[in-house]
Amino acid sequence: MIRMLTLIWLFACPIDGHSQAQDSKTFIQDYFGAIAKLIYRDRLDSHQLDAMKSALNKDTLYGLRGIAYDSSQILILSPQERTYIDQALVKLAGIRWDRDLFKYGHVMSEDSLEAIFMGPKHRGWSYFRQHYGTSLQEFSNPIFIRDNTVCIFYSGHTCDYECGEGSLSIFRQENGNWHLWMKLYTWMS
Repeated sequence: MIRMLTLIWLFACPIDGHSQAQDSKTFIQDYFGAIAKLIYRDRLDSHQLDAMKSALNKDTLYGLRGIAYDSSQILILSPQERTYIDQALVKLAGIRWDRDLFKYGHVMSEDSLEAIFMGPKHRGWSYFRQHYGTSLQEFSNPIFIRDNTVCIFYSGHTCDYECGEGSLSIFRQENGNWHLWMKLYTWMS
């Protein structure tokens, strides 16, 4: 009986690591495609990861839609999807982006960012803009569910000490293209 349940579970939750990795890279590159020179963190900030875990720790996800209730902005997760999302969130903490993710991009390590913004020299945003660019992007690895037809993705950027925005969004694939379905949370500074 245990063997049978194990086989059923394996076939019900097929995960191809290479395919998932390629799908993630393709989604991220398509999402940021129009940005010629993308400067991005090598990993997701722990505060954003905690915010994602909190927002996704529900059986039913509701999109932001002002004060009006919109029934098209609801995603009800199965127990298997919740488990998969929880596991994906744990893995996010270990994901590091490499410099080959974007053709014209530049990845910034946490150590480099700390040296610019928090180190003893505390050079800050003027130094960052002069040497790197106007904005620092941060994003999660996409979490695909429902046979890669639904994607959960966090993206944000900062452009100064009190300048930035981000959101945790859910996308749906329609006719081979990804479309924003709903936002679970947004922030702005």
